Amino acid sequence: MAYIGQNNPNPIRVACIGDSLTQLTEYPYDLMNKLGDNYALRNFGVSSTTITLVSTTSYMNTTAFQNALRFNPGIVIIMLGTNDAHYTLFQYNSAFVGDYITLIQAFQKLPSNPRIWLVLPPPVFSNPTWYISPEYFEQTILPGIKQVANKTNFLSLMYIRF
Repeated sequence: MAYIGQNNPNPIRVACIGDSLTQLTEYPYDLMNKLGDNYALRNFGVSSTTITLVSTTSYMNTTAFQNALRFNPGIVIIMLGTNDAHYTLFQYNSAFVGDYITLIQAFQKLPSNPRIWLVLPPPVFSNPTWYISPEYFEQTILPGIKQVANKTNFLSLMYIRF
């Protein structure tokens, strides 16, 4: 995989963290092309992952998470939460904000002292095979992400259009 910035000896490292909305969409590559050679962007997205630590698909239990930490980024862009609206995870809602903050703190401990940007995932539409509730996503997950942004007031909260 080629990355913008590979010809620059000291590029600003950008880590894109997320689920399939990061791994399988064009937003990281569009961003990479806009940033240019002063940046080295890597896509650390993993499909079906969650913020929730008790989930069998928690992002923090992936190799990509460990690789993102080793990348020692100067900027971290996180877009996670969609899969946390899966009906089997409703019972763990009280841990969502704390688990999200745990993820952020792992990046804060890096020597690069990265700037961290949270991205609100796009709307969820009803699809019975995904078992993801659009209502739960709107009423619980998005407010949870906003709460994380407020509790960690140094973070930026942004939207990405698909």
